[in-house]
Amino acid sequence: WMRLSDILMAFEANEQAMEAQARAYRLSPDDEAVAVRYAQTKFFTSGGMLDDSSRKALQNVLEKDPQHQGAQMLMAMGEARSGNYQQAQAWVTRLRENIVARDGDHSEALNSLDELSRNIQQQQQASLASAKNGAASAQTVAVTVTLNPSLAPLIKPTDILFVTIQESTGGAPLAVKRMSAAELVNAAKGFNIELNDQDAMMPTHTLSKAMQEGKQLVLKARISKSGQAMQEAGDLAANDLPLTYENNKKGTIKVATEINKQLP
Repeated sequence: WMRLSDILMAFEANEQAMEAQARAYRLSPDDEAVAVRYAQTKFFTSGGMLDDSSRKALQNVLEKDPQHQGAQMLMAMGEARSGNYQQAQAWVTRLRENIVARDGDHSEALNSLDELSRNIQQQQQASLASAKNGAASAQTVAVTVTLNPSLAPLIKPTDILFVTIQESTGGAPLAVKRMSAAELVNAAKGFNIELNDQDAMMPTHTLSKAMQEGKQLVLKARISKSGQAMQEAGDLAANDLPLTYENNKKGTIKVATEINKQLP
């Protein structure tokens, strides 16, 4: 399954690659190499984010081998992408200490860590600069999400609602909101959500920047039955909604979408 995942990744079939890697992990959850590869594949196919399952896989590896460099590196990058910059730098420090403690010349590895540390610092500075710019220059999309009544019986307490905005060509989301789907079921007139630069996965990959560059954007709403960020069969979803913002590049854009289908 791991070999198949490699082949699928080479052909950019990310969803199928992730499924193959997940099968390998389910078959051998205690194998450190399989667990790290699973987390790594999920990290790169999910826009550089560590979700609960990939984070748990790495934590299990680190419980057995606290100095596992691959797991530490993924934790560092994942924390940085999540905006947890201090935790990310702490993982970089651990990596550096482990490498320095080993015999031999590790200058290349240490230089790579220095570059990663600088990158994390730049992300933090960009995040702070974005916050200082204030809401006046930021874009906000106010979304009203409704659920088709015919789908209400399919909702379970553990289901998770994801609302995202991304470029129509794909790639990592520009803004993400994650919450319990129960909130949607209980909202008689729909559930109101606002997405803006504070919901970005990466501080340099924001909604405002994409709009300023004239990117074609789509809004997606999906209820995940497994709680995972990746789309799966059985999930409930709305049709992709193209965002029109050309005449409203400042302020709030109001849209509505309905979750009206179950994915095959």
